Amino acid sequence: ARDSAITGENPVITVHTADYDIDVIAPRVGNCPRVADLWEEAIQSDSYQAFINSKEANTLKTIMVEELGNDFSNNVHDCLMTTMCTDRKLPEILDDYGRSNGGGKYGENIFQRFVDFGTYYYLYPLVHNDAAYSKLGMGPLWYEIIANIKPFLDGDTSKPLTKLALFSGHDSTIEP
Repeated sequence: ARDSAITGENPVITVHTADYDIDVIAPRVGNCPRVADLWEEAIQSDSYQAFINSKEANTLKTIMVEELGNDFSNNVHDCLMTTMCTDRKLPEILDDYGRSNGGGKYGENIFQRFVDFGTYYYLYPLVHNDAAYSKLGMGPLWYEIIANIKPFLDGDTSKPLTKLALFSGHDSTIEP
């Protein structure tokens, strides 16, 4: 805006949008088919299979289906945190955050157990094999970020330099 006061010109703000399937803000099979292979490798690993088939995971999936009506394993954090952050009431079986529920049929600390389950369920594939999925999946985004920075670092004045590049996305898009 200061430049516009000096030059009398309005600043130009270029906005780029992308289709979800090829957007670089998160790993996408449309950008790099190999990310699908890496995800599959992670969820087929012995460690992940031991987790997903554990007594605890089966107990939590039973609670999801029998008590809450749906297996939402792939959206545990979104379901729990959206409910809490919008001050809505949690289902009674999950409403033991920070306090004892007396043990009950499924034991203590159900809310925290769901958080722990959701964390491992989603994050394990991101860190498996030295984070290969995350590194490869975030490559296109890093390329785009560096493409904005490199001309400045190189002193390239052949075209106007980008003064501000703003990237936005959902919290889970920057987790990798």
